[in-house]
Amino acid sequence: MIAYGAGTIGVLLQMTAANWDVSWHILGIVETFLTPPHSVLYTGIALTVVAALLGIYLRTKSDSPALTGLLVAAVGGGLQLVSGPLDFWWHETYGFDPYLFTPTHSILIAGLVLGGVGIALGTARLLDNRNGRVYAEDFTAPRRLLQAMVTITLAVLWLVMNFFLNWLFNAQGVAYTFQICSPAVLAARSCEFVNSFYTTTFFPQIVLFAATGTLVLFASKKLLGWKGAAFLVGAIVIGIQTVTELGFSAQSLLSGSAPGSFYIAGSMAEFGQTLASGIPFYLALLIPIALFDYIVTDSNSKSLLIAAVLLGPVSLYSEARFSFFAGLWSIEAGLIPLFVAPMLVGGLIAGLTRTMFADTLLHHVTRSIDST
Repeated sequence: MIAYGAGTIGVLLQMTAANWDVSWHILGIVETFLTPPHSVLYTGIALTVVAALLGIYLRTKSDSPALTGLLVAAVGGGLQLVSGPLDFWWHETYGFDPYLFTPTHSILIAGLVLGGVGIALGTARLLDNRNGRVYAEDFTAPRRLLQAMVTITLAVLWLVMNFFLNWLFNAQGVAYTFQICSPAVLAARSCEFVNSFYTTTFFPQIVLFAATGTLVLFASKKLLGWKGAAFLVGAIVIGIQTVTELGFSAQSLLSGSAPGSFYIAGSMAEFGQTLASGIPFYLALLIPIALFDYIVTDSNSKSLLIAAVLLGPVSLYSEARFSFFAGLWSIEAGLIPLFVAPMLVGGLIAGLTRTMFADTLLHHVTRSIDST
């Protein structure tokens, strides 16, 4: 229990800092390795590594499925311990680049993803055990404490999945790492590879971002089982992105403290104002999440599928950086159906796979129940 408590705090710090750090890199603020986001990030990594080491120790005494998550997090922690010094060397050698898809960032992100997924798996299985369904081992803890941990780790899981997608589709980073285009060409926004990449992957990105949050919101209702759980998960995700992405970026751009970014087309100050004025609308996404949480029940499979489809756009717009940088908050009226359609498709895919997703978090639990 102590291990997962440390891991929960660790992955929350990591994802908060990671989103904040991306804002620093995109805006060109980074001038030294020891930035505030990096300090928070590596504090989170340290806590997750401690949790993983405890998990390895406990594994020598038990083969319980409740420990699987810590072992997954241990692999992630190992990757992060390797990537930290390498990232320091990379930045000292090549400077501070605004890309996710670089060799050292990729190792760090792989560790971050494994850590977030591992702790989410473990806390979900601990809660299920606390509900008295499966394990004989004494991994008991106060139910409310476990519910709080699962609420946090599900929010982190949502952020982790979106972070992975942002890494996967970082065309500028791919072009930079594999020297497809020079930094100067990338800065001038004239790299043909980047343009072709985004043209090809734009709508698939919309589908995937629409699916991630929808899956997690449904999993929240199923795993936590109390009204308000899905809303709280969504509030954590939206709150973190409001502060670390929208608020920080808007303040930096409007104050002139940020050099700027080639990710932004047009005036930096105007985009800063766009972000600032968009925050109330972004926070309003909590309204449909609350409606889903308090109105939708498990009694009707058709209504669940409809709810999933409608949650697709909410999930997509909840990914703040993608939705604002892609201009999805200011779509021309005639193009709305073109953009909304893949959002609904993403929600539909999530609706059809929601049970499989939740059961994957509780894989051993499901198998044990079926065998009794």
